[in-house]
Amino acid sequence: VPQHDVDDIKVEYHPSSGCPTQVYHFEDYGCGAGAPTAVPKADPEPWNLFRTHIDFEVAELAHEAGLSYEQLDRLIELVHRSKFELFILRNHKDVQDMWEVASFK
Repeated sequence: VPQHDVDDIKVEYHPSSGCPTQVYHFEDYGCGAGAPTAVPKADPEPWNLFRTHIDFEVAELAHEAGLSYEQLDRLIELVHRSKFELFILRNHKDVQDMWEVASFK
């Protein structure tokens, strides 16, 4: 078992990334210009682990929006329903306009 100093910085990547764990000594890690980066290269096809590209996009949107489990379940149900019901809204302005019309009823 490797020994590490108290201030060491350990970077562990997701197992499927194939990136090995790295340990940086605090004094070597540094910050600012010239400091080593621990940022992995961006995966050009991050959806590879998902069954479909749309599955990835919905999951990514839910993550970016910080949806709760309940909200995510509801979004997924709506996506499935859209196969059987016509979905007419095209963008945020359509949604705003509909709320505006609804507020005067």
